[in-house]
Amino acid sequence: VANELESVLERAMRRTNKFKISDFFTEFSNLYQQLCLIVCVRDSINR
Repeated sequence: VANELESVLERAMRRTNKFKISDFFTEFSNLYQQLCLIVCVRDSINR
């Protein structure tokens, strides 16, 4: 999961115009929520 989180961070940085901080955090929280969903779904499938 750590690697996925890193790639999410990198994607968020790339998509925001070189550090408008507020945009970055908005983008990051969106991607983080998606990541949590993915992890939850994967966990429920693995059970």
